[in-house]
Amino acid sequence: MSGVFSAKAAGVAGGAAASSVLLLCVWDGVLYYTEQIAQVKSIDLLSPLSLGVVDTVRRLFIVVVAGFVLQGNPVTTRGVVGAALVCSGAIFYALIMRSATTGKEDGKKKE
Repeated sequence: MSGVFSAKAAGVAGGAAASSVLLLCVWDGVLYYTEQIAQVKSIDLLSPLSLGVVDTVRRLFIVVVAGFVLQGNPVTTRGVVGAALVCSGAIFYALIMRSATTGKEDGKKKE
């Protein structure tokens, strides 16, 4: 077996490589399960639009950390513009929701 992910290329005996892959698969499953539970709980707390904004920011964080920091991919102008759009959209949404909530509270006080 030749390739980048073979046990010989990693310098690890076959049994150790298989057990480490199995451990990574189990860890991935636990983290995925935890993510799904968190999303189900957040559905009760947020509106669908708010949940969509939070999910978009979460995906941006994953792309930035996994793609640029961990894998060392080059940062392009297109990537920076995309990240800036996502962040500015989330900030504007938060500001608009805050002002809408404040406006509703002010309206209740006047009545």
